Amino acid sequence: MKKVVIIFSALLLAISCSNGGYVIKGDIRDLDEGTINLLDASGHTLATTQVKEGKFTFKGKTEVPQLTYINNAMGVKYPLDLPILLENKRIKVNGDAAQGLIEITGTAANENMVIYKQKRDALSPNDREGFTALVRETFEANSDNLLGAMMVTDMYTYVSDGELVECYKRLPEELAGNKLISHYYDISLARMETAPGKKFKDICMEDKQGVPRKLSDAVAENNVTLLLFWASWTYGNKGVLSDFGALCRQYSGKGLKLYSISLDSNEDKWSEALGKYGLEGTNLQGDYNQAKACADIYGIDGMPRALLIGQDGTIIARGDKASDFEPFLEKLL
Repeated sequence: MKKVVIIFSALLLAISCSNGGYVIKGDIRDLDEGTINLLDASGHTLATTQVKEGKFTFKGKTEVPQLTYINNAMGVKYPLDLPILLENKRIKVNGDAAQGLIEITGTAANENMVIYKQKRDALSPNDREGFTALVRETFEANSDNLLGAMMVTDMYTYVSDGELVECYKRLPEELAGNKLISHYYDISLARMETAPGKKFKDICMEDKQGVPRKLSDAVAENNVTLLLFWASWTYGNKGVLSDFGALCRQYSGKGLKLYSISLDSNEDKWSEALGKYGLEGTNLQGDYNQAKACADIYGIDGMPRALLIGQDGTIIARGDKASDFEPFLEKLL
């Protein structure tokens, strides 16, 4: 028994729809009789239809082009979990369920998605360089359609922030306006604007006494300031947080001070974590949305994340563990 599965990042592309609707015509040999479903990327059912002699048809209208899946439920002889880039166009699905060979035609995005999948599956699982080259190649061939937009999200962590930003700018306006795609663009752009060598951007939150604590004040008062974004619920990084605490204690007498913003919503857990990990300095926790806004200014995409800032306001380094900053502190202090 074979199963056809193609996995992509869940992506809903919010663009204007055409006046017509979509028609998906399926003709798959040996496909189990019964019902078959069209699901959105979150697994919600968009439509259900009958399979007869391997043939089925979905008709409707999508307000937004989106990643969907054709799925024929559990317990069947030849299960399908087949991705379709759904647009208000005619799409054909043909193949052989027993052999696990399915062809999707009718739109450039769907046809090229199959090619992308075949090339990706041929790569070694650890071939980062090969995958990066494939994503770039696929984007270049599809920068005007949904598949190209999906490649921008797949580029994240594989290409530089600058390259991702430039690829984003090449997308049609209606694709670039999607919140998921613009999310990665915003992070990459923020990281470029707060990269080592750039000047820091001021942020401010109130401490527990209601006193506004500006990052600029900490920078002006200290030889070097470690700006740390963290949360007590990042369990996989507990050792990393302890290392940051140890780093600050090691260099505190030489002019290093901590300015941290926690995205915790539970004050008790935040306070407990401060003591547990030895995070001594200016530690701020409060309104989540305000803390998140501060993190967004620096393009924070996970936690903990930290930046080292000199007294002149220049960002010296960015990193996610204490050892990323030790060489700079050894040299500076």
